[in-house]
This record gives sequence, structure tokens and C-alpha cells, in this order.
Amino acid sequence: MNHGMSINVKIICFFSLQALLLAILFTNLWWMLDSAQRLSDLQLSRYESRELVEELRQSSDDLTRMVRTYVVTGDERYLDYFHKIIAIRDGKLPRPENYQDVFWDYISARHDYRERTGRKVSIVELMKEQQFSAEELARLTAAKKHSDDLVELETRAFWAMQGRIPGDDGTYSTGPPDRELALQLLHDNDYHKAKAEIMVDIDAVLKQLDTRTMQEVALAEESQKHPLRLAILLSIVLLGMNVAGYSIFHKDINSPLRKILSWIKYMREGNYDFEVSSFKNNEIGTLARTFAEMAHQVSDQIDNLEHLSCTDPLTQITNRIALDKVLYDEKYRFERYASPCSIILLDIDHFKAVNDCYGHMLGDRVLVAIADILCKSTRESDLVGRWGGEEFMVICPNTDMKRAKIVAELIRKRVDEHRFEEVGHVTVSLGVSEFIRGSTIEAIINIADKALYEAKGAGRNCIR
Repeated sequence: MNHGMSINVKIICFFSLQALLLAILFTNLWWMLDSAQRLSDLQLSRYESRELVEELRQSSDDLTRMVRTYVVTGDERYLDYFHKIIAIRDGKLPRPENYQDVFWDYISARHDYRERTGRKVSIVELMKEQQFSAEELARLTAAKKHSDDLVELETRAFWAMQGRIPGDDGTYSTGPPDRELALQLLHDNDYHKAKAEIMVDIDAVLKQLDTRTMQEVALAEESQKHPLRLAILLSIVLLGMNVAGYSIFHKDINSPLRKILSWIKYMREGNYDFEVSSFKNNEIGTLARTFAEMAHQVSDQIDNLEHLSCTDPLTQITNRIALDKVLYDEKYRFERYASPCSIILLDIDHFKAVNDCYGHMLGDRVLVAIADILCKSTRESDLVGRWGGEEFMVICPNTDMKRAKIVAELIRKRVDEHRFEEVGHVTVSLGVSEFIRGSTIEAIINIADKALYEAKGAGRNCIR
């Protein structure tokens, strides 16, 4: 949006555009819901269509099982089941509510089972309701006819079991039951061929059904992608507009001024580093950049003064003034929380001889090297500083005497192993003391100093 545009015009433009996008988004969401419902209907139709085809196949298998069981056992129940399967399939008996693949297996196992029934409707009528294609319906009708033809053959097997013998003129004569003929009729090549004709048609219908319905479902799913992409795009645009609106209406004036006012509080707390990249190139931005530049200059001057006041200029480690401050801070922590603290005083052995023999410049290099060894040999929690002349101090917070001596020994060993430029071998003597409740800082330092001179008296290059 134009920076010269008034706030009122910005608001009208912003909310008008947002209302338009929301209207498009809601219309698109309605279309997506409608498409989702259509897709759900297609999935359900596909499932129910397959169920009907499977029912036709299952009914043929159930008829075969019932007639064969009847021929083998002679149990009249299976003859009754046989006729009920046909009657349900043709719509002459009500369909059971849970007429699934295992229905007749369950009925065969429980003779007294009573199933709730629904309406009378043939499987052909159900297929027509499912809107099969003309080719699929023709195949299903053919499969149904082949199954009906097979029923006639199975009926002849029943007659053979009952002793009814058909004549060439269409009449029947009676005789003894012929189980062998019935078994032959149900297991010969003609029976299997007739059974296969049913399954060929059913298999073809299943393939056609899968191909057709999968295409319909794929088209429905594809039709959902465009509204979904549009909805995502509109959502992103609306989100971006809200972010932009917040940035424009909240940050143009109010937020920058609040931020500059907060800087004054931060400066009182010692914070002088301010980020100005978020400010625009306007009057408030100019004010903010000028203010931040002044604060940065003040901060640099303060940092420089603090560094000079706390750092030894030669070794660039903490000086005695800073060490004294830390000692008093650690003494306070020790008295209040009983947190142990130890100090290590270190003196370079025969340092005067080094200065006399090699000059003060090389002597200074030795001091710098010793400071570097101290920094590398101590822990992050320890504070290394120059106490004065050739003496150094290490303050070890949260450390008792025993552990402090371990640190001191590491320092002594590394100095002893170090080869100094031109000077060669240099050693140090160290004195260790720990804070004692009720003792002053001066007393604790005196203990370390006495221990240091005991180390000197013991031949140097050792710890006391």
C-alpha cells in the first residue's frame, strides 16, 4: 500500500479486500464439502455394487453347498435352505438384515437361529437400483441366468435322491433313490463347466466395475484438488493480509514510539545495544537511528573504561582491583550459602634473575606466557588474575582445599614442562588457602601467602 495513503483509506481498502476474499473462500469451502459428499457417495456406491456382485457369486456357492450336503447327508433342512436361497434371491422371501457371506454357514450351525428380515426385493432389482452400466447389468443378468440353469441341474440331483426319474416325454416315473446319480450330476464336467460360466461373467463384471468406479472416484478426487489448492492459497493470502495489516496499523507509529521509550529504561539498566533495522525511513526512523548511534557511542566508552579498570595491560587478564571485587563477592556467597571457595597464589621462581639476565622485555614475555598457561589450565568457573609483579592469583569458586591443590598441581606441572622463549626452563611456587567462616579476606590471603613462602622455602617448584 502507498505510504502517502491516509489511515482511513487504508482501513477501507484492507477490509473490503478481506471481505471479498472471505466470500470467495466460504464459497469454495461449500464446493469442497459438496465434492466430498459426492466422493463419499461414489465410494459407498462402489462398495454396495461389489457387495451385490459378491452376493450373486456367494448365492451360487451356497446353492452348490446345500445340494451337495443334502445328497451326502439326506438331511431335509438343506433342501429347505436351497429353496430359501433361491426365493430370497428372486425376491419371493424377505431379505435378512445381515445377509452376508457367512449367513448360511451360521444358519447351518444353529438350527434355531431367527434373523430379522427386511423387504422383499430380488437381486436383479437391487442391481438396477445401484445404477450398473448397461454392459455390467447385461453380464450380471447372464450370470443370473447361468445360475438359474445350474439350479435346474441341481434340482435333478434332488429328484434323483427322491427317486423321481424324468422321461423323454416330460413325465416322471418313480423308483428307488439314486445317490450315485445325484453325486455324478453334482460333480461331473457339465456341472463344473456350468459353474465356471457363472464365475466368468461375475469376474468380468467385477473388473468392469472396478475400472469404472475407480475412474469415477479418481475424477471426483481430482475435482477436489483445485478447490483445495484455492482454499490454501486464499488462506495464505488472508494470513498474509492480517500480518501486513498488523504491521501497518500497529507498527507505523505506535510501536516505534513505544520501542524508543523502552530504550530509555534499558539504558538505565546498562543496555545500550538497540536494533533499528525494523524502523522505516521516516522521521521516527531517523530519530531511532540517531538515538541508537548515540547509545552505541556511550556503550563503547563505558566498555572501554570498564576494560581498562579491570584488566592488566600487560597480560590482558584480570587485575588486582577486579580480583578484590570478586573475592568479596565470593566471601559473601560463602558466608550466606556455605559454598566452598579456595584461592591459589602463584609466584615465579627466581624472576628477578630472569629480568637481570634477559632483560625486562623477555621478563614481560614470561609473564604473558605464564598468564596464558594459567588460563588454559584452569576451569571456566575459575578466575585468573595478576596479583602484582610476578605474582598471580586464581580464585576457585565451589572448590575446597583438596580440589584446589589438584588445580594448582596441574598449573605447576604445565609451567615446569613449558619451554619459554630464550629463557628456557621456568618454575613457579604456589600457595593454597580456602575460605574459613569468620575470617577476613586479608586473613585468607595471608594464609595463602604464607603457604607460598613455605613452598619457596621448601626448594620452590612445589605447592603448600
